[in-house]
This record gives sequence, structure tokens and C-alpha cells, in this order.
Amino acid sequence: MKITEDLGNEIIQRLAPYIHVPMNLMDPEGRIVASSDSSRVRQVHQGAIYVMQHQQDLIIGDENINEFPGAKKGVNLPIRHRDELAGVVGLTGDPEAIMQAAGMTKASVEIALEQIYIQRQTFYKERQWENWLQQLLHPAGINEEFLTQEARYTLDTNVTGEWRVFLVYSDRLAEKNDQIKVVVDQLALQPLFTIQYREKEYVVALSAAEQAPVTFAEKLVQRIGGKTRVGIGEIGSGINGLRKSYFQAKQALQFSDLATTVTLSSDWELERMVDAIPDEKYDSIASLYQQKLQALGTPYIQTLKQFLENNFKVKETAESLHIHRNTLNYRLGQITEKVGLNPQLFKDASLLYMILQRIET
Repeated sequence: MKITEDLGNEIIQRLAPYIHVPMNLMDPEGRIVASSDSSRVRQVHQGAIYVMQHQQDLIIGDENINEFPGAKKGVNLPIRHRDELAGVVGLTGDPEAIMQAAGMTKASVEIALEQIYIQRQTFYKERQWENWLQQLLHPAGINEEFLTQEARYTLDTNVTGEWRVFLVYSDRLAEKNDQIKVVVDQLALQPLFTIQYREKEYVVALSAAEQAPVTFAEKLVQRIGGKTRVGIGEIGSGINGLRKSYFQAKQALQFSDLATTVTLSSDWELERMVDAIPDEKYDSIASLYQQKLQALGTPYIQTLKQFLENNFKVKETAESLHIHRNTLNYRLGQITEKVGLNPQLFKDASLLYMILQRIET
């Protein structure tokens, strides 16, 4: 990484509160790209050119200042980053008085340069992962071979294993997404990726070998807080497995009520099966029944839903709805008469249950 104007300014800003000596940063061509004295920016520093050419320190004093037109007395030191010359740092003043400060400044600049490099590499890697995930979850489908190769050669990752996807949905991701990585570190997990996918969605992929997925999800909810919910997909293999696991986790969140903070795809197998029925097939069988049921209104739909969830138990259903048993029996009778399906018969109840999955209440 070479010192540029942007990098130089960032480093100057970081070090200015601690270095109380006039300081310049020069690029490999000897041009001052950042300085505590703004009037010197963009000037060519002859001393810096000497340092780059000879790859050694340069002290400019009274005895040699005439050899470097435009330069001032001071110390100029080469900056190295990852075994390459990145530029020059120069401190202005009496060389003997500032020599120690110059050495400390050189070390500080090299440390700052490495920190910025790591930050930029991390940022760049995250953007690559985000782009890869966008392609993985594209509604139009995927090119499995391309994504596998992209992961291997661009992201340096093998995605051929077995994975489980966690979909974190929260209204606090903007301020709390770093907490996901905190939980990952606390549990010593090694995710394939942890990526913010949408404004309120964060996607985490863990190896199938990681145990206690519910525990991980519960800790995420606790750590992030707010209205955080986590959907957990099934274990899947490779690229297609990752894609399926994400959509399973998303379905689990859609099927569960908003009060449920952690939900597994495996808890909603029947609902997933119903959701997979093509609209044309569903309409040809159930649309008329659905219309008749919806015509009865919300109280009847809620009654039917509670009755089926309570496994046909009249007493428990009446109590949970806070209605008399006679009222419950009347509503069930009206459903039988008006819809043409008897909720107390298994076959009819099964069809009614499927219809309820298509009705938003």
C-alpha cells in the first residue's frame, strides 16, 4: 500500500493530536500529499526523493540544506509497508531535538498504514460477500457452478459442505449488527459468513456440525434486543442447500406469529407443503370453500383456527376464545352448513387447515 493524498490525510488526522512537531507525508514520487502545514501540500520534497532513491534515512541540517532546494531542516524517514517502500515521513525542526520523535512517528505511521490496510481489506471482503449473497438469493435462480467458483477463487472459501442458515430479522440491525459477531465469538463459532442482506435482515450460515442452533438464535435475540426474531432453516448441502435453507428460514418467520422470537423451519412442515401447492391447483380445489369461509367473517375464521390448533377439543377451544361451548358448537355448525366442510371430520378439517394457511387474518 502506497501513501496517497487520501491515506496521508487520514494518517495525519490520526496522529496530529499526539505529534506536536510539523509533519509531512510524501508519496513514492516525493510529492507532499499531507501535512500539518497545509501550504506545503503538493510541493515536491527533494529530501523525500533522496530517501526513496537511496532507501535510507535523511537528516537535513545547516551543513546540507542547500543540497535540497525547498526543504527545511529536519528528519526524513522511509515508510515501509509489507516489505515495500510506501512513502516518506518528514518532521521539521532541529534534527537533534526531534530525532526521537521522528522514530516514534515513523513507527506510528507504519502501524496506522497497516491498520488502514486491514480495515480496507475487511471492508472489501465484506462487499464481495454481499455481492455473492445477492447472487445466491436472486429470485430468478442461480448458476451453481459460477457461484461455487466465485466462492473458491474470489472469496477463498469452500462452500461444498453442509450448512444451516439463520435469518435474523430486527428493527435494530443498523445499531446492533456488530452484536451478532459478538455472539459468534462468545460461542466460538466459525460461520461461513455473517452478512447484512437487507435493511432489517442479517444472514448467518453455520456448519451443520455446529450444535444447539436454537441456543445460538436465542442468544442473538437477547443480545440484539428490540423486536428481533430469528428463523432457522434446515441443513442443506452446498450452494443449493444454502439457498434452500435461507428461504426455509424466511418461511418459518412468515408462518410464526410476531410474538415468537425463534422459529425453526422443521416446525412448519405442513405449512411449507401447503405453500408449495401452485396457485392454479389450489384454486381449482379450494377457492370456492375459501370464499365461503371468508364470507362468514373473522370470528368464524378465528374460531376454526383455534379449534384445529387445539386438536378438536371443544372445552379448551371455548376457554381460549372466552366463549360458551354452545357458541362454539353453533359456529362450527355454521361453518359446516355455509362452507360445506365439517371441521369435526378429519378429512374436511385437513382441507380447512390448508385453506387457513392462505387466509390472512
